[in-house]
Amino acid sequence: MRLTHILIFSCIVILSGCGSPAERAAGYIQSAQELFDQGDYVAAKLEAQNAVQISPKNAEARYLLALIAEQQGFGREMLGHLQVAVAEAPQMVAARVKLGTLYVLGRVYELAAEQAEAAEALAPDDPDVVVLKARLALQQGDSEQGLAILGRALDLDPDHVVAIGMQASAWQENEPDRALDLLDQAIRRLPTDEILPLHELKLDILSRHERTEDMEQALLVMIEGAVEDESIFHSR
Repeated sequence: MRLTHILIFSCIVILSGCGSPAERAAGYIQSAQELFDQGDYVAAKLEAQNAVQISPKNAEARYLLALIAEQQGFGREMLGHLQVAVAEAPQMVAARVKLGTLYVLGRVYELAAEQAEAAEALAPDDPDVVVLKARLALQQGDSEQGLAILGRALDLDPDHVVAIGMQASAWQENEPDRALDLLDQAIRRLPTDEILPLHELKLDILSRHERTEDMEQALLVMIEGAVEDESIFHSR
């Protein structure tokens, strides 16, 4: 019996080392993606790093590591992974959009424009690409063009949360009621797990315009709909 156990263990060890590097990297990436989808970013990062150890320039693994870094708030790390992903897979639109967005936020507009143009050439009707172009225009002070591009993004995808938030933010100063109406409509129709940023923006607009009673009501609605995280809203 003991000899049988030893033989079985030996077979497992041998088999675990089988497979090409690409196959083993793909296995780690699949495991990392599953863990990421479950919200276990620490374990997902370890699995994705295993893939990178086997294949340092694997664009898929690097992009996943960028998403994990984004969730963990590691901006510099996210930037580095995205740069590798784009260099190794120039056709990866999602990576270009993320990279371009980081450049916009960092006010590196020339590099942001390069990513936006490259992404547009690959996927001109991708709402995320259009939102990137709108963000770039707005950030550079071209409100008219930025809002026009943003309108196109919402035509392509009326439920695009980022585009909705950007549109409401553009209206919040001079047309707060219009911004709040846009947010309320989106909050009513979108899935619960997507609308927290819209709730937060609504609270910011109400606070900015000193609508205390409306803000209290909005907070009560958020508490009722988010039992697990209600302490965040009670604090506010």
